[in-house]
Amino acid sequence: MSGGRRGEEAERNGMRLVRHGRGNPETELCRNLKQTVPSSTWQVMHSQKASFPVHFNGEPAHIKQGICYNCPNEKTIMTPRFVHLHCHSHYSPHNGTASPELLARRAKVLGMSALALTDYCNLNGIAELCQAAKKYNIKPIPGIEASVAGKSRANNESAFGITLLAMNKEGWQNLNQLALPMVDTKLLEKHSAGLICLSGFASGEVGCLLSDDPKGGSTKAKTVAQWYQKVFGDRYYLELRHHGIESQQTLFDQTVALGEKLAIPTVATNDIHYVDPGDWKAHDRLLRLKDDGINADKDAPIMGSLLHYFRSTKKMLAAFAGQEDAIHRTLEIADRIEPDVCT
Repeated sequence: MSGGRRGEEAERNGMRLVRHGRGNPETELCRNLKQTVPSSTWQVMHSQKASFPVHFNGEPAHIKQGICYNCPNEKTIMTPRFVHLHCHSHYSPHNGTASPELLARRAKVLGMSALALTDYCNLNGIAELCQAAKKYNIKPIPGIEASVAGKSRANNESAFGITLLAMNKEGWQNLNQLALPMVDTKLLEKHSAGLICLSGFASGEVGCLLSDDPKGGSTKAKTVAQWYQKVFGDRYYLELRHHGIESQQTLFDQTVALGEKLAIPTVATNDIHYVDPGDWKAHDRLLRLKDDGINADKDAPIMGSLLHYFRSTKKMLAAFAGQEDAIHRTLEIADRIEPDVCT
C-alpha cells in the first residue's frame, strides 16, 4: 500500500498520524503490536522491509489507544481524536435500532478508543457493552440519558434530559440509583459523586431556557448552569450537537457563549440512535410504534435530521469546524473514566 493510500485511509477513519522521535524504542512498539496479530503475520512483517497493510484479516492491529499503521521501522501510529459520549441502543425503548455489540464494533472500525452507552433512564445494555468493548479493545463508558423533573418528580411535563457518565466505582453505584423513569434535583445532587454530567443540549433545561425564552432565557439558563456547576464542579460540561437543523444553530451559538461567560467547557456529541445513515427509516418506524398516530411526513425523519447515525471523526470535525476543542474534549472525558467501572 502506498504512502498516499495509507494517508487517505487514515483520513477516512478520522485519525491523525503521529511519528515517534528517536527516543521511542522500536522494540517497545513491536512488542505491543505482537500481542495483537497472529504469529504468522508477525513473521511476514519482519521478513519484508516494506511497510505492511493497516488491517489484518479485516481488523486493525491495536497498539494501546491507537492503531498500528506502518512497519515498526517507520515508527508511525494513529491516535484517536474523538469518541462518542451520547449513544442510544435498542435498550432505549422504541428509540434505538442497534445493539451495544454493533455500536462497539463500529467504534472500533472507525478507530475510536472508547464508547459511552447512554440509553434512556436504564442500564440494561451496559453488560453487553462491556463484553463487546473487551472484545474490540475499547473502553466502555457506562451512562444514561436521565430525565430530570423541573419542579417535581410527578410532573412529566417539566422533564429535561441530561447525560450522565460514571467515571469510577462510586459513580457507577450512583448511576444505578439514578436509572429511574424520573429523578428530581434533590436525588440528583445526593447521588452526583463520581458522575460526569453533560447538559443535554436542546432537551436539557439550559437548552430549553435558551430556546423557549428569547428575552429572559439567558439569565435563567445561567442560573441553572451555575447550579449544575456547583453540584458537579469540573465534571459538568455544556453539550453541543450539530444535526443540520437550522433552528438549533442559534442554540448552538448561545450555548458556546454561555460556556465562555461561565467558564464551563463545551463538549461535542451526536445523540446516536442508529448506526448507518439509511437506518433512519427503521428508527422512524419505532417512533411511530411508540407514538401511535403520530402526524409526520413519512418521507422526512420525525427527529428532523438524518444525522443521528454513528458519524466518523472526520464528519464530526467537519460539523464542528471552529469548535475543535469540543471535539477533542471527548477524549479528555474518556480519559477521566477509570477502567472496569461497571464490573
